[in-house]
Amino acid sequence: MAFSIRTWVTTAIVSALLVSVTIFFLGVLWLLPENFSWRSRVILAKIEGNLPEIPVPALANWLLPASQVKLRHLAKDPDVRAGIRNPNLGEAVARIGSLVYSRSCAQCHGSNARGQSAPNLLKFVQSKSDWDFLSLVKWGRPSTAMRAQPISDLQAWQVHSFLTKLGKDGDSIRVPPVDLSGTAILNARETTDQWLTYGGNYAGHRHSYLRQINRQTVAKLSLAWAAQAGSSGSTISSTPLVVGHMMFLSESPAGVTAFHAKTGEQLWHFERPLAKNIALCCGDANRGVAVLGDKVYIATLDAYLLALDASTGKKVWEVKVADYSANYSITGAPLVLKDSVLIGVSGGNLGAMGFIAAFAPEDGNLIWRFDTIAKPGEPGHETWPGDSWEIGGVSPWTTGSYDSELDLVYWGTGNPTPLFDKRERAGDNLYSNSVVALDAATGKLRWYFQFTPGDDHDWDAVEHPVLVDVTDQSVKQRLLLTANRNGFFYVLDRQSGKFILGKPFVKQNWTSGLSPEGRPITRPSASPSQTGSLVWPSLSGATNWWPPSFDPVRGFFFVPALESASVFYRDSGIFTGIEPNYESGNAHDPLDGKVTAAVKAIDSITGEVRWEAILAEGGSEVVPKRISGLLSTAGGLVFAGYRDEFFAFDSDSGKRLQQIRLSGVIRAAPISYAIDGVQYVTVSAGDTVFTFSLVPDKLDTESVRSPQGITSEAG
Repeated sequence: MAFSIRTWVTTAIVSALLVSVTIFFLGVLWLLPENFSWRSRVILAKIEGNLPEIPVPALANWLLPASQVKLRHLAKDPDVRAGIRNPNLGEAVARIGSLVYSRSCAQCHGSNARGQSAPNLLKFVQSKSDWDFLSLVKWGRPSTAMRAQPISDLQAWQVHSFLTKLGKDGDSIRVPPVDLSGTAILNARETTDQWLTYGGNYAGHRHSYLRQINRQTVAKLSLAWAAQAGSSGSTISSTPLVVGHMMFLSESPAGVTAFHAKTGEQLWHFERPLAKNIALCCGDANRGVAVLGDKVYIATLDAYLLALDASTGKKVWEVKVADYSANYSITGAPLVLKDSVLIGVSGGNLGAMGFIAAFAPEDGNLIWRFDTIAKPGEPGHETWPGDSWEIGGVSPWTTGSYDSELDLVYWGTGNPTPLFDKRERAGDNLYSNSVVALDAATGKLRWYFQFTPGDDHDWDAVEHPVLVDVTDQSVKQRLLLTANRNGFFYVLDRQSGKFILGKPFVKQNWTSGLSPEGRPITRPSASPSQTGSLVWPSLSGATNWWPPSFDPVRGFFFVPALESASVFYRDSGIFTGIEPNYESGNAHDPLDGKVTAAVKAIDSITGEVRWEAILAEGGSEVVPKRISGLLSTAGGLVFAGYRDEFFAFDSDSGKRLQQIRLSGVIRAAPISYAIDGVQYVTVSAGDTVFTFSLVPDKLDTESVRSPQGITSEAG
């Protein structure tokens, strides 16, 4: 009862104060020479709760005759976005606004307002109301770096006028239509100014021959522009492509944004609604797009492949790759050849049967399909006892490489299911944990190499294959390099699949070595058990899908590496195939587990680790087991991201030369390109794309490229 009386008294006092304030304002306004009727209607609208966006102090100030924020239109319709407009547009006002902007805004949003450490303001002004801009300036945006700005209402409108004019002037920016030929992609190494495929070239080198940014100049790296992705909020995992002056970036869950690669201005954005209730085992990442001709190709989480018009972003065609209701999804970037678009599927950890498929670039018609599980009547089916092949998994969920001379596609495959129990699938389980070489025209299997037969540690072999040519005594060797999740670095003959070399590049205890054919000599004690087995590498692997890079001059293979262990458990029962998941066990970090995250340089001929650059080390509870992909350059640099920091290392020694903290977690691999004699390096952090170049006084536009013809490569 006491509580009710106290509540009633409080309510009465607040109501009385509100009535008193209202009467006061009405009295004051009655005495003003201007017509007070519209002001009284605005006040009544506020009392009735129709103007929640305007705080009472601001309302009182803006009702005064000298206010720069005009509220008269709110008397008829209390909609702030329609009724509150900038009253100060004009050339003279815009000139003053440019000075205010330079002093108060340019440091974060860039001198051209197209984004720097903060997003593109031109796009904000073009897409939002005048009220949205004013309220952003006056009160900031909660939970972001945008705080209330110490400028007057008049100055806010002056800045708005400047941005409005600047945006109209910038509307004239145009880029030539995209028309990327298959020949241009084949010669990607010669087109060093662009980044045309997921791996930089068909060989997957992720190496740029640009050298304006080098060991001597990287300390002067400066932010050229930053732009927020169209699907803001999700962490970007994709590799952007740069074709001409256009940058194409895929975003989760199903978006593509095209930016002007020089300014960061958004040219178009495509967003596709996704089906509901999609089964995802391992996150909603999308790792990139492909470009061929005048089209951009993207695969979706609900297992569709789409072609978009590269100049406008409009959908050209859409085809169903697999049935998402059967636990299929797609997270990898497509690989385009001159007459086909290739994609691998995800979902193996949920029992979906893996395959790689090729589609016609013009209309999406299916050309061929290769199943990564050997079916009845096919070679290798005997490695799946009973009906275990039916829920075998083996998803090829990343992107492959291509040798145009041999006309072979190389693709890594995932683990079999159930993950941690191989008793019901005793055998090698072909073609799990392998690299497969497929005829590009037909999809027929030419050869395979299996890294981890009968895997029960979830060590996918989906790491991006790197193709390298080495000439020894006038004999050309066509090699395939890969650092595997199982802890070994491998060198294979990519024409025959013959094993050449295998060496551990991190600590491992699951095998006593490799046979002369490259088959692991496994230790039974390393298999998951009911009591738990401590095994190096960990469940995350010695590396993962994070793309490596290869420097053809130094012969160094650079890889993101993890030194860590997991305790692997197997369930006591027998897997029946009807469980809601397909693990039949689990794995976790040991209580005293230690993790080292690093970038390692491996000699591609000997397999020896030449240097190691530590990114972080410590307890597993504080050191994330996730590293970005890598980029190497002719400037003697290796770029990498970890947590929210962007690093540049010396290619020869691993010495840290640059370290930049960004505003989000880095999961994507960096790229490099050049426009008008200026080299850029781009990396995504969180939901923002950051592009760096050198400060103008450090530019050497005559030497942006390195000499060509140093070594040959496939594609």
